[in-house]
Amino acid sequence: MIITGIQGSGKTTACKYLCRKYNIEYVSFWDDIRPVIKNIDDYRSHIVECIDNKIYDMGLNESVAMRLLNLDCNILLIQTDRSKRYKRLMKRNNQSIHEVENYYSTIFSGLEETEKYLNPNYIIYNNSTIENYCKELDKLCL
Repeated sequence: MIITGIQGSGKTTACKYLCRKYNIEYVSFWDDIRPVIKNIDDYRSHIVECIDNKIYDMGLNESVAMRLLNLDCNILLIQTDRSKRYKRLMKRNNQSIHEVENYYSTIFSGLEETEKYLNPNYIIYNNSTIENYCKELDKLCL
């Protein structure tokens, strides 16, 4: 399964929670896959080889690429209100609201548009507490 969403949506939290719960391997696209990919063939072969029994933490652009490659995989999109994402990013990056808004406002607008083309198998809205978020994740059938 690929778990995706805009920065601050909670995708890494979801990945780590589900991996712990189901004893599944966690793979970060940014840390584990991106450094070894040189071209689209590398991308396809690396993902195809290891898509089973792992949970991938991917950004939206990479997830849309998975759809374009017609790979048979489930995609979970985590959506969160922009104001909640800003608060999370302020805390994570130790930045003011002004710094976060200046940096992310243009990026988020583009990514919010990208979400429309993803066609995910599942969508979870992460706008409440961590407990409620985990309950929503528990409803998924991996």
